[in-house]
Amino acid sequence: MERTFLSPPVTHGPVPFYWWAGEALDRGRIAWQLDQLCEKGVRQTIVSYPHHSDGTNDPGDPKLFSPAWWDLFRWFLGECRQRGMTAGFQDYTLGGWWEWAPPDFHFRQPYWQHAQSLNGFFTRLSWILSQGVRRCDVAIVYPIAALDAEPADPALIGIVAHIGNEALGGVEPANPQPEDSAFHLGKHLFDRNCDFDFLDCESLERATPADGRLHVAGGAYRVLLLPAMAAVRISTVEKARAYVRAGGVVIAYGCLPKASDRAGRHDPVLDALIAEIFGSTAEDADLEKSHPGGGKAFFIRLGREKVMEEIDVSIERDVVSIVPLHVLHRHLEDKEVIYLFNPAEHPVETTVTLRDVGRAELWNAWTGEILDVALDRPLSFAARESKLLVIHRGENSSISDATASCETTVLETLDGPWKF
Repeated sequence: MERTFLSPPVTHGPVPFYWWAGEALDRGRIAWQLDQLCEKGVRQTIVSYPHHSDGTNDPGDPKLFSPAWWDLFRWFLGECRQRGMTAGFQDYTLGGWWEWAPPDFHFRQPYWQHAQSLNGFFTRLSWILSQGVRRCDVAIVYPIAALDAEPADPALIGIVAHIGNEALGGVEPANPQPEDSAFHLGKHLFDRNCDFDFLDCESLERATPADGRLHVAGGAYRVLLLPAMAAVRISTVEKARAYVRAGGVVIAYGCLPKASDRAGRHDPVLDALIAEIFGSTAEDADLEKSHPGGGKAFFIRLGREKVMEEIDVSIERDVVSIVPLHVLHRHLEDKEVIYLFNPAEHPVETTVTLRDVGRAELWNAWTGEILDVALDRPLSFAARESKLLVIHRGENSSISDATASCETTVLETLDGPWKF
């Protein structure tokens, strides 16, 4: 794995759009451009043509799919093969926000001189962060059922669609809505080194509760979060009950479900399930209920910070940092891969505590270098810097206690007046 990290497969590298529209295509110019891409470590490309939102397109010169074009394309594939490159083809729709983009963001741009090291960085990260299975502690139910119910009963649920990242994290509304809450809660957790997945209703139906975790598609979630879902599928609440009975943690934020796909409003089956999980169907105060199997259920009317607090006290988090970081976690057979990112515009120093213990290494995605690291000492991050931790489970640190302790011994005290 270490050797592959140093020289990862080219299939994990960047894949630039190679626009063939516009002025006439020239074989000599194309060959030169392929050489430029190869020099910077780019071994994949996609021939692209724009298809505008009004239905028009630019067929290029030679015209797309003409005999002359096919002759050129066959030659192009041969040139790619000689350089060990792969090539694809796509018809890309341009419209709205994309049309601000410059037509060429590679070798004509001033950062092209740094492209080789940058491509190496992204290729190593792309490879290692696709190994094993994803691990995060929190599953947020994507509230599509609540949104589906809105047209039938606008008073029950409102839609806040397509929320931009710049709008997240603002003032908490007095009447939280499902999609708005899902994205705001996700950002609130992620900004506090608590990664999450959005879980659709069908995946939740397939999930298996066991050992206080919710297992589905390789994931093993320790918290199930319902974001202001006044309307739900009955199967979602049934699975939440099974999960809390098996020792899991269920949190409902904003409101409790009050309508189902089984019977709409005033569904006695739904009400009984909610009362069993949370202890009541009343929403006038926050609720907490402990279950015999070790599970816990919380209803939090308002307060994203309360959601984070209940997660902190209810489970052992996979990654805890004194200073907020962004975290991604991959679980391998004998290793844990932890990607840490400092989102701040200034340097930070923080102590990181991991749920999984073992010998820790820092893997440098820029150079491929691997170094042992002692996690009982603070990690320093430059502004917007990332670090990649690899934990070898069951192995002891190769850094000796004497090396890792950072203790000092006073040899002599120099005080009193000085003379030079």
